[in-house]
Amino acid sequence: MGLSDYMLALVDVGSGHHDIDQKSELCMINGVLVRKRFSGVMEINSSAEASSFMEKSEFPFLPEDYVIVASSITVTFPGWSDEYGTVIQPRLTPCSHPVERAVALADLASAGMDPAGFVRGGILLFAENNVDILLALRDTKNPADLDIITQQDYDHRFLSWLRSQICFAEGRQAMIDEELKGLRPTQRDAVRTLFCRFRESIAAAEQEVLRAEKMSFDQKMAHLMQAVRLHSN
Repeated sequence: MGLSDYMLALVDVGSGHHDIDQKSELCMINGVLVRKRFSGVMEINSSAEASSFMEKSEFPFLPEDYVIVASSITVTFPGWSDEYGTVIQPRLTPCSHPVERAVALADLASAGMDPAGFVRGGILLFAENNVDILLALRDTKNPADLDIITQQDYDHRFLSWLRSQICFAEGRQAMIDEELKGLRPTQRDAVRTLFCRFRESIAAAEQEVLRAEKMSFDQKMAHLMQAVRLHSN
């Protein structure tokens, strides 16, 4: 985007503290134990952490820098687009500061930049959100020991999530031009060059679905837990 070194330093602070606060709680929704995140609160707390870091830093931050960095974090507050079937950032506008844009784009970057990371991150997010499945798998030596109704439920939820990742990547691809409005043509071209792998991510997500559909229930759950273990190590 052609940012100066000074602006890049602000981006580093914003992206480094983005979602550093992960406030959430476990709750039952339709009989399923899931993780509920406190969106909005997390961004506000994370921006406060960033401000604290800047105050302690020896870097000569200006008073307005604190506002820019805080806004770069709160602008990532997520929303949902039914039209595109994907996450959006409703506070991001064509008038947003370049630092805000850079942090916001990086927040949802994987589908456009890292196909393997996008697929891997999607599986990890499923594990993080579906707490009941993760706990059940950790408490049993063999997933096949779970009753058939539970197996069918877990199987359906996992496959449905993997299929939703295809729509997520397609939606992010469709949204990118909208999110680049307000940038100069050279800046838009530079960002598009960075976010050039949407089709690969969509294809990778489709392949992940096909692969999972051929797996037995035991294999699906082993695949899920392997991703979790690799991430933990």
